Amino acid sequence: AGVIIVSYSRRASGLSGSLAEMKLREGRLQTELGRLSAETRKADKADRATVDAVNGIIYRKSFSWASFLSLLERALPDSSFITSLAPSSADGRTVALRLQLVSEGLEDVLSFMKNLTAQKFNGIRVESQSMTSGGQIISELSMTYERTI
Repeated sequence: AGVIIVSYSRRASGLSGSLAEMKLREGRLQTELGRLSAETRKADKADRATVDAVNGIIYRKSFSWASFLSLLERALPDSSFITSLAPSSADGRTVALRLQLVSEGLEDVLSFMKNLTAQKFNGIRVESQSMTSGGQIISELSMTYERTI
């Protein structure tokens, strides 16, 4: 029994030393993890502008203007037409748009706005309206369109 007690005491002593060494190693690894996490956050902040710029270029290059113009054409009432179109891209996904619509009456303007809303255009506003000598209404509209990816 004495031999067993001495044997287990030596093992326990050895294991205590190993446990202390493991705790010390764990502390060093936690410190290293904190340092690496801080470096990762710093690199993310430093590279975020570049990544966003590259993503914006990719989004703009993949934007289908033909599909976009088809949406506008489908929204137009038969008696109306667009005389000017000024798109701008706030980011790679959203297109801000100003256009001039010539129509026969207010019903056509309202119909166009309703059709645009159905095509997922947002923030549609009539910026100005005037009347031609022929009785047609010229409306300047602004809106945004966010494409789905």
